[in-house]
Amino acid sequence: MNETERELLSKLSVFSGGWTLEAAERICSGPLLEEWEILDRLSSLVDKSLVVTEEHEGATRYRSIGNRAPICRG
Repeated sequence: MNETERELLSKLSVFSGGWTLEAAERICSGPLLEEWEILDRLSSLVDKSLVVTEEHEGATRYRSIGNRAPICRG
């Protein structure tokens, strides 16, 4: 996992019960991660089975899997 993926996964920890792409873009963008990069990084975390997608009332939501603390520390 690269630095921006670790940064994103760490910032996503503020969400309980999942989040939308729009929420992740607002909360997680910053100096290391531009808003337009969030979808690509989220997709990478899904590919690595660290985040899952779910359909809820016609909208895609994301949810992390398990304890992320050891992963985020690198």
